[in-house]
Amino acid sequence: MTDQPIDTWVTQALPPGSGRYYALLHVGNDPATGAVLTLISIWSKLCFSNREIEAARKQLEWWREELDREAPRHPVTQALKTSDPDHFQHAIAHLKEVLMGYGSLLIEGSPSRAQPAATFHHRTGAHAALSIAGPVDDNPQDSLQHIGIALSQLRCIRHMHNHVSNGLLCLPFETMSEAGVSPTDLVRGHYPTALEHFLQQQLSDIELEFERFYKNAPTQDGFRFLFIYTRLQHRLLKRYRQDLTRLDDPNFRVTPLRNFCDSWIANRQFSRR
Repeated sequence: MTDQPIDTWVTQALPPGSGRYYALLHVGNDPATGAVLTLISIWSKLCFSNREIEAARKQLEWWREELDREAPRHPVTQALKTSDPDHFQHAIAHLKEVLMGYGSLLIEGSPSRAQPAATFHHRTGAHAALSIAGPVDDNPQDSLQHIGIALSQLRCIRHMHNHVSNGLLCLPFETMSEAGVSPTDLVRGHYPTALEHFLQQQLSDIELEFERFYKNAPTQDGFRFLFIYTRLQHRLLKRYRQDLTRLDDPNFRVTPLRNFCDSWIANRQFSRR
């Protein structure tokens, strides 16, 4: 696991043309931010996609030990520590929470109930945003947490079919039930009226969080990546709202050219605030 060079890990986590790739490009390809994003991506794939539970748990334990090591062994954690020691010290506590959030999928199972789902999104979303932003003033941290949770919720809607096929439901079961939706409705190509209304409401709530973030996010540079990335995810969200069947295609993406143009515009918007 530790024999691949750092560039290989980063390219796998932030492939050229992706929203994360272009958002990072506009913050100067900051190696600390790139390393944090790569770690989060590694853990997400490990805990969402790997149904070899025992093997995944062993890997998870290795990562827990890695975050506590005074001298990291993995090239990504090494890069984070050496590129920006201050960012490393700030990020490590939040990254431990992120790892615990993803690990809950292996230990506790599907976060389908409201409280486990809220805890999951707080750990993997709010703490991810705090770790990405690096050291910022205390007052704006609430804004970071809210946008991190919204991005985490959107990710779970985007990949809901894959999650369900792996025995996971990262959507609020109680809210689904009240809307007349059953987990058995989450089948590709199957969008009864109740499910359509439920998903549109969920996406609408996330979009409101995006809009609030644009208005309230401070101009501190630690917010730049998340501001740009949220803009790119917002375009994707609008595509889903126009046609929910796009959720059926796990490979559906905004084109690299569109991501490039939108990231450039978002970066100028952030700089002019």
